[in-house]
Amino acid sequence: MNYTFMNREAELFDIVTSDAFFVKDVSNLRAENARLVPIGMRKNGRLDLSPNSFSKWWAERRIPLNREGIENIDASLAEKSMGLSLSDQYWIRPDKSIDKSIDKNIDWKAVNFFHNSFSNSVGELLVSGQGNAFASHVSDPGSVRSSSISPDFATSGTQRKRWKAQNRERRLLKYGNAKNSFAQPYREEFASRLLSLALYPGFAVPYKSVKRVNSDGEVTCYSVCDNFINSTSEFVPMHSMLEAKGLQPTYAQAKEMYGNYGYVLDMMLIVDYIVLNIDRHLGNFGFIRSATTGRILKPAPIFDSGSSLLFDCGRIEDAFVYARPFHLDFDTQISEVNVRAYREGLTRIKDSFREVFWRVFRLSPEAKIKGRLEFLLALSESQLKKLMRS
Repeated sequence: MNYTFMNREAELFDIVTSDAFFVKDVSNLRAENARLVPIGMRKNGRLDLSPNSFSKWWAERRIPLNREGIENIDASLAEKSMGLSLSDQYWIRPDKSIDKSIDKNIDWKAVNFFHNSFSNSVGELLVSGQGNAFASHVSDPGSVRSSSISPDFATSGTQRKRWKAQNRERRLLKYGNAKNSFAQPYREEFASRLLSLALYPGFAVPYKSVKRVNSDGEVTCYSVCDNFINSTSEFVPMHSMLEAKGLQPTYAQAKEMYGNYGYVLDMMLIVDYIVLNIDRHLGNFGFIRSATTGRILKPAPIFDSGSSLLFDCGRIEDAFVYARPFHLDFDTQISEVNVRAYREGLTRIKDSFREVFWRVFRLSPEAKIKGRLEFLLALSESQLKKLMRS
């Protein structure tokens, strides 16, 4: 199968794959658009256009096979949606040889999810654990009128999530798990509120936690946020930035990369310390890049803080609390940050800490567990007090 790999309307290179989308060949780079090739395909300062390089980058955009509740999902759904995403502007334009009905000159403006509607029902099936039901209904690649193509098939991460189209807005819903009292959505909102107290607007994704109870009394909780990427930008994770320059994943290298925005990285690590976020990996922070010029614009706003405050266990004795991404120990990691330089922001967090905590958690399912919220408040406050003494 033959495709042209695209960035918006710009042709980048050609790829040849098997029917199962095993990439056999990458060729015919359009030199005039080389600056628009994904940063994730650059290694040590040079473009790597090997099939392995493309496959590795592409796999990171697909819905993972170990996503909670959809372990048996058809891995080809991303390709059937032409790889279209709401995190960047890349897509695969199928060659006419796949199907005579396919328009070889199919236009990005007609298929992208930023400007065109998509089925919310696909996402609803995915979060209900029935995502594989759509495998046989997604139209062939290139069918603009397909009602089953969805950005959810090109959304990474193991937590249940889906995109929702509401008029012109594109919102991401991330679902909690009933097994741990739907903990993650509330921690997501709590961390985002703390960050907003210390950072300028635009450098922390604002989350809101939502609880729904259906007519049968079944509870569903999720966090919701607006998309921070638009139709002319893309998100580039930190690991891609480091690998492109041949740099090691250290705090010093990352801080240098942030340049004048180093305070954004530091405040992310500070709030991760307060809430004991155990999932700050090199894929969930990074930068926003222009999809039309290839230039890095600014740091991406901080997001994905829900795996925190013992979200998946009931007691501190049962918890394996470890830091990421630069050290496994929280105290060691925070020691690299000049915490004193952020005393003003920390003071704003301290002054509003309890008010924010109870505003977020008081109506959460965990509020029904005797002593649970009081324990979490004491735990996070003790982390904050350590920082204030630095």
